Amino acid sequence: MIDWCITGWRQQSSKKTQILEWLADARRLGFERYGLIKQGHHYWLCCCNDADYDLAIYVREQVNVNAAVFVQQEQSRLICVAWNGDTLLGASQFATDTVGIKSLFCITQHWLAADGMRCSLVIAGRGLREILEAQLTNDITIIEVDEINFSDHSTGSKLRSIRRSPFWLKRQIFMAVGGLLLSMTAAFSWSYLPQSMNSPVVKSLPSPELIKSTKPLWLVTQLGHVNALLNKVNYLAGWQVQRWQLSEQGEQLWLQPTYGTKPDLLAQIPNPSEWRWLQRGSSIYIERELPAPLTDSPSYNSNELSLEHLGFSLTRTSSRIIIKHTALDTSDGKMWQALSHWLIDQSATTQIRSAGAEANGFFWSISIELETTTQGTQR
Repeated sequence: MIDWCITGWRQQSSKKTQILEWLADARRLGFERYGLIKQGHHYWLCCCNDADYDLAIYVREQVNVNAAVFVQQEQSRLICVAWNGDTLLGASQFATDTVGIKSLFCITQHWLAADGMRCSLVIAGRGLREILEAQLTNDITIIEVDEINFSDHSTGSKLRSIRRSPFWLKRQIFMAVGGLLLSMTAAFSWSYLPQSMNSPVVKSLPSPELIKSTKPLWLVTQLGHVNALLNKVNYLAGWQVQRWQLSEQGEQLWLQPTYGTKPDLLAQIPNPSEWRWLQRGSSIYIERELPAPLTDSPSYNSNELSLEHLGFSLTRTSSRIIIKHTALDTSDGKMWQALSHWLIDQSATTQIRSAGAEANGFFWSISIELETTTQGTQR
């Protein structure tokens, strides 16, 4: 039986120098084997310890679809490999029970959506469509294919020892040595040229003007969209969203790249034209204006559990209310619906002073601070 690597330590880049840096990191981390193949403009790198072949590379070789979320059942698990052109979106496996299938579609939601990346759902094998039927929607493009034979393999998917260099490294070294020799020859020749040219004067750019501003207060009705946003950015191929927060200009998502590029990110976030790309030192974040606030209170069953029973904590002072949740599940819309209804119920007497959420796996640690705007009894 072939030992396949499914998850692994995966990276990708169009730059060979970046691949070499990651291979050096992989050696320091103790990985024993790696696979490397070029897909379009990208190199796909997979590092692991014990496997012999990379399943993601093998699946991509077998499926001739440009943008796909491939799913196949192998015994009691679902194998999933997803890509968009030459960008690998992910490779993972899920249980075949209700929780596993829900997790699969939670992660791939934006990849499959008509208003997202529009990847096709490639279902391999008979009977699998019936297993996934409860999660299938009309806007998903479905392609059914024969099962891939995972008892076979390919040369391209074979993993090699981490101590062996990539196939193109020797050629790169040869070219680098040749370039060095040419540079030395040019430098030697340059020393005999007349030195009559004056060095150009470089003028420093003026320092940016600091803009003073007053921290705003937000309406509590302006958070109605946040649950859907956090749910969509919970998993981004090549990027990790570390934090969401309100800002003077609207709202921000603070990000950390793993292997993704700026185009990879913009291809996955909702409404990419609304976001501005910004950097502060080595930190990257995107920012946009807040969507229009809700004007109507969402439907809500008053018999449902209170915020405290849903895991929220409320701390009250004479002029502040602080709401926190340490593990908010954005896939459960009822939790945010209850919070939104409660906030709207406070809208006549409070405004938002600050709001932020830190990513914690597939959950979010959220904190909202309200400021009372009129005197009266707090609800």
